[in-house]
Amino acid sequence: MLNLNGSPLKSLPITGLTWERDLLYFDGPLLSEFRASNKEKYLKYWCDCNESYNRWMYFRIKEEDRLRLVLGELSLLECIKNKSTSFVFFVDENEIKSEYQLVNLSEIPNDYLPETDAYLNIDEYIEDSNVASLVFEDNWKFDDLKEVYKKLTQIYDFIFVAKKQLGTSGGMPWQDGFSVMHFYNKLKDMIPRPSKSYLEAIHYASPGYMKINVDSEIANVTFEAINKYKNEKKIIDQIYSDLYTRIKTLDLNNISLTNAITEFSKDTDCQQYYKLLVQKLYCVESAWLDKFANTDFERSKILMAHTRRLKSFLNFIEDGRIRVVTSEIENN
Repeated sequence: MLNLNGSPLKSLPITGLTWERDLLYFDGPLLSEFRASNKEKYLKYWCDCNESYNRWMYFRIKEEDRLRLVLGELSLLECIKNKSTSFVFFVDENEIKSEYQLVNLSEIPNDYLPETDAYLNIDEYIEDSNVASLVFEDNWKFDDLKEVYKKLTQIYDFIFVAKKQLGTSGGMPWQDGFSVMHFYNKLKDMIPRPSKSYLEAIHYASPGYMKINVDSEIANVTFEAINKYKNEKKIIDQIYSDLYTRIKTLDLNNISLTNAITEFSKDTDCQQYYKLLVQKLYCVESAWLDKFANTDFERSKILMAHTRRLKSFLNFIEDGRIRVVTSEIENN
């Protein structure tokens, strides 16, 4: 192994290191992610070996860099050079003992640095438990970031209630915007407190990230629903447009609610478009929807509201403004 120009240490000065996941593996881990007791993230990178030791480099990684690393947007070399500290730790270890050194970035041997094109390609990456992470660039207006958060959590809330088959809508007129607002507030109230979505962290400056507390299982289904919509966007948008136009033609939003419900149930076009929307939207079972809402008019309005949110959130992804740290969605 190469000689290091560093300062010997008695131990690794990082408390409570806990393994999170292996990021590179070949007959054993080559790059692993750890969490310290202060919640900072560290990477452990294999560098060298001899007949007695394996040599590893430990370095702290900023969260915005970690997220871009696993998305394949930032190279491992850039993560090392972008460190907030000017040093790394080298550990020579075997099954019996370990030896430690602190080494300045400028003193790391070139042979121990990854290639400039060393990007990760992790198809089955699983983010931290009960966390959904988004990354974004440029300078966002705070209201725009609020809209991203709002749309994603509303999709999540709907998927949670649909997947768990909770509650009932309570019956709302759905002939104005207030019904939509009250509907999503009601959904959030149905979700048990430990599974409610809330903003856990946000790094506003570019490059930025947002971390949202979620139920991991439902978050995965949520991202699957977004991806399913993406794959059939043209068809679903056309069904939505046809249903919207038919409701407008029949003036169902401006007549009495009783008449709107009756006209919708009798109109063959409304019924056809509504049933097609049920078939195309992921994680929506007609049996649950029949119990959840009282009329086809209300059910169709619920699905239309959900479709609009899928469309809005996907627009953020497709224009490249945000990326989701998940293997469920193909980011642009």
